[in-house]
Amino acid sequence: MWRRRTCHGRVLLLDTPLGDGLTLHDLAAGTLAPVNTTLADLDPENARLGALIRTLLPTERTIAMAWAHPQVSTWAEAAQHAGAPEPTTDGERVRRKVRRIAAELERRQAQAVQGPRSWP
Repeated sequence: MWRRRTCHGRVLLLDTPLGDGLTLHDLAAGTLAPVNTTLADLDPENARLGALIRTLLPTERTIAMAWAHPQVSTWAEAAQHAGAPEPTTDGERVRRKVRRIAAELERRQAQAVQGPRSWP
């Protein structure tokens, strides 16, 4: 049903089953190297990133670290690579949490630069 002809061949969906539980996406994407990045591998001068990573739960941290992989382009892919049971939902949840934590850290940093607020 989804097969289409082009000038030089056929176009198939990435979800096309190939047998043994494999899909075309598995072959096209190749296998990603495991995410072995730890907090020690992060830039020590980037305290904000370290603080953000430390506030995440271990499963969320794994998804966030997988998102940093060069071959991962979406949070759902990162969650899938991290072995999350529901990649789309878990990836979106971690994305929202990371954005929320980053905004809070940025707000705190701006407040620290401005100093304590004095009331008239």
